[in-house]
Amino acid sequence: EGTDLSSNHFFDPDTHLLIRTVVVVENQGVEFESVTDYKDYKEIEGGVKISFVQEIDYGGQMSMETTIKSVEVNVPVDPAIFVLE
Repeated sequence: EGTDLSSNHFFDPDTHLLIRTVVVVENQGVEFESVTDYKDYKEIEGGVKISFVQEIDYGGQMSMETTIKSVEVNVPVDPAIFVLE
């Protein structure tokens, strides 16, 4: 289980949108830096802008890219999905 030691957040000076997060993490006694870049911001319903692409680099050991295809706002949710069995 990792522990966050520090984090820095970087914002675009023109748009004020989050563009990068750098987190120093300790995991099993090893300290490394995780960098997340936020890209492809799109405005969704309600005027909120969301990063549809996040690129994550785990200290040069592993990387991944997450792409959001769609966002729905205020969609009804069935309360049954929260019931533990």
